[in-house]
Amino acid sequence: TATGNGSLRQKILASEIKTTPFEVEGWDVTVELRSMTVQEKQDYAALTEDENAHLGDYLTRVVVTTCFDPKTGEKIFSDEDSGWIKEQPAGVMEPLAMAGMRVSGLDVGALERGKDDS
Repeated sequence: TATGNGSLRQKILASEIKTTPFEVEGWDVTVELRSMTVQEKQDYAALTEDENAHLGDYLTRVVVTTCFDPKTGEKIFSDEDSGWIKEQPAGVMEPLAMAGMRVSGLDVGALERGKDDS
């Protein structure tokens, strides 16, 4: 019935976003990781098709789109932080980006292959 579908729709729309805490070694903080949205995942896929994009671009896009403040629920980084993120130690950023890729259902092996191309 239409009423049954409406209540299921309402339940889905009201559902909580699944989050994953992630301890960032090197920063001594815990961030909240959330899956990319469908649009963000599409934009990431387009980036991986760009022959001018490099590993730093992939890492940055994942970190910007998946890292949230666990206290406020707000995104931690914006596109304006891209340059700063690219200047951070790979030993800090790669595990964070790989965890962000996992929660978004992305192929973590693509990051490894990207290293070979850089």
